Amino acid sequence: MGRTYQIAEVAQRSGFPASTLRYWDQIGLLSPSGRSGAGYRLYDDEALERLTFIAATKQVGATLEEIADLLGVRDAGRCGPVQDRLRALLATKLRQAQRQMEDLAVLTAELERVETHLAGPAPNGPCGASCGCTPIPADPGTTGTTGATAFAPSSTVRDSRALDGACCAGSALGVAHEAGLSPTSAGVAAERPPGGPGGAPDDLAHPLEDVAAACTLAPSDMASRLDEWHGLLALVATRERLDGGVRLTFAPDTSLAEVAPLVEAERRCCSFFSFAMTIDERGAALEVRAPDHAADALGVLLGEVP
Repeated sequence: MGRTYQIAEVAQRSGFPASTLRYWDQIGLLSPSGRSGAGYRLYDDEALERLTFIAATKQVGATLEEIADLLGVRDAGRCGPVQDRLRALLATKLRQAQRQMEDLAVLTAELERVETHLAGPAPNGPCGASCGCTPIPADPGTTGTTGATAFAPSSTVRDSRALDGACCAGSALGVAHEAGLSPTSAGVAAERPPGGPGGAPDDLAHPLEDVAAACTLAPSDMASRLDEWHGLLALVATRERLDGGVRLTFAPDTSLAEVAPLVEAERRCCSFFSFAMTIDERGAALEVRAPDHAADALGVLLGEVP
């Protein structure tokens, strides 16, 4: 029998977190070659080669479903059909990338036009129709849509999120984009009456209510981030609904040291989420909260809670 590797070593060699490897085992993407006497997953060199192939296909934007399809063809042992399937997949990805580039070119031209409009002197009084802070009509053909309206920067950001998929979903994370959230919930904080929700005084408002639900993670990294969350969720024993969030209690053998790096990475790109790792009589857990206008993103990221 050749050399075998425990999951921690495979994670170190491949760059994929152990939680992701466990998740891929669950969905049949990468199964261990066996188990140790203590029940730990063991992987062989063939698994490492399979991970190299998975990493290469993820690099060109393949989804887990597409990767599973490619692996099914690859497992037959003939390269030709794999290349044929890859060519078709890459052709589709190229068309998608070209459309995104066209959309971004339109957005760039619109941003430059609005920036030019804002270059003039500001009025002494309040904002008006000519100061550049309010919607201004676009020249036909400039934005690609006749009669389109160019908005001030805050609304333009909303449009850019819709174009590049960078609005949250969570995560990742593209989660809101995948969930089909509205531009308002995905790009900026929802408008509310003065004070807290429903006009409540500010000191009674939810502490996250005024945080914009915008994710700064690059669109190209969102699929990998979602995979990491799926892997982490595979370690969850129970879920409990909290006020404004979810408590995820992990299986007894789960180390919070494995959870912390993903939580920290998510906090950096999605500051509207609030994370707290706790240990009590119920076990080790992660509590995640979000403002009301990002509740859908939280659901997509962590799944439905009973």
